[in-house]
Amino acid sequence: MSTCWALGGEVLGTRPSIEQMLRRALLFSVALAGTIGSADASAARTTVPIRGNVVAIALAGDTLIVARQPRNRGSRLERITPGASARTLLRLPRSKNETEVALAASAQALAFSTQTDAEDGFSTSHVYVGSPAGSLRDVAACAAGIVLPPVAVSGARIAWREGGCGQPATGPRGVGPASILIGGPDPASPLRRVAVGPDALPASIVLNGETGFAGVLRPSFFSVDSEVRRLEASALGETLAAEQGRIVAPVGVLSSGDGVFLLGARDEDGEVRAGCDATVFVLHPGNIQRRTLPVGGCLIGSGFAGATSRVAGDRVLSLVVQRRSRKSKAPPPVALTSVRGDGANARVLARGTYRPPRAFAVAESGRLAWFQQGCAGGAEIVVDEGARSATASSIPSCTVKLLDRSARVRGGRITLRLRCPSGCSGSVIGATRLERLLGDFSFSRGTHRLRLRLTRSEGRRNRLRLNLEVREGPARSAVIRLR
Repeated sequence: MSTCWALGGEVLGTRPSIEQMLRRALLFSVALAGTIGSADASAARTTVPIRGNVVAIALAGDTLIVARQPRNRGSRLERITPGASARTLLRLPRSKNETEVALAASAQALAFSTQTDAEDGFSTSHVYVGSPAGSLRDVAACAAGIVLPPVAVSGARIAWREGGCGQPATGPRGVGPASILIGGPDPASPLRRVAVGPDALPASIVLNGETGFAGVLRPSFFSVDSEVRRLEASALGETLAAEQGRIVAPVGVLSSGDGVFLLGARDEDGEVRAGCDATVFVLHPGNIQRRTLPVGGCLIGSGFAGATSRVAGDRVLSLVVQRRSRKSKAPPPVALTSVRGDGANARVLARGTYRPPRAFAVAESGRLAWFQQGCAGGAEIVVDEGARSATASSIPSCTVKLLDRSARVRGGRITLRLRCPSGCSGSVIGATRLERLLGDFSFSRGTHRLRLRLTRSEGRRNRLRLNLEVREGPARSAVIRLR
């Protein structure tokens, strides 16, 4: 699940590209000019199965905050505490359109923002803040949004964007003024308003106590420029980094006080993206010299709307794509990496190919969590007690073993035994001249029987070639002798 996240933007269903979000900004610039249980627990690492599609996670003390979408239902935000049932904090209506979310939390505070695409090409956005243990309140809304409202949390303080909406809402021709608000989970908490200059749109926020950094977009006629400025008590301060036609965004603050930032890459056609040309760099206060960090692969995410990098104490964690062996048929491995702020002591914390880590969160205490797809459907959230000392975890692919090599045809059906070491789900395809779906399967861990219906022509054959398409795992093929 975003955030950049304190957790960052994720999509319910399909993640929108950075190009899609920037096109919205350019339109305006031209006008201007579940059931949850615990399993596989150990002293340091716990795996929590989740029903439905997980889109974002955050850590609030010893509590998990999960944004998920159950099958055929609207999305919901839930609080998961060890030894207790999941508690729903917020329910959102079901939508056929793409929805992005951003999530940030601490033990004292929680912030959650959403943006749902509309049929007219614009979006409706909301920001909710409150306590992880209590109800959330809607503090900002846009009838015509451009970029997902950023949120950030530090201790008991919460920061979010207000305004920056398309105006007029029924047919936007420009962008209204935007501010950054800093408050608390209680409606009675002191509220500070930080003004943002004209033609500027805050797209990411890092909060470090009462101050921090703000990533600001400045759409021009031909591109979208960006900059990072200090977030001070009542105004935006000095510009720390600025880029033309590229995204530069704040990531966090190291325990040394140095700031960590992300610089997105630029395609040949001038559009902004993230990838092998994107970098994470460190700036010492008062120094303009950038120190690039080796993150161990090609960054995933867009900088202000993806799970790219995060800071935990003196370390920087990143989600990256690594190179695969030329002989391997598996997808390129995705790894959750960790490197010290001075570039030393690089580690791989989790790594998978068919079943990679999808996104991650880090608590102020150093606890780490990431989520991955489950082999039998749904998802799994892995919680590690120490991001600074976490050991490498290889995420096994989902596998299926077909135990039978022959089957008797009875009533136009055959029965096959499947062994699923970690659970399994997928489809069985008849590999004839005209490929045909014979059946779907979804089983928990163990050995199971799968019944398949054959056509009259298939049932008369001596042999039947099958392809098993396994979700989150390598495909299998087999030839079954029919009796």
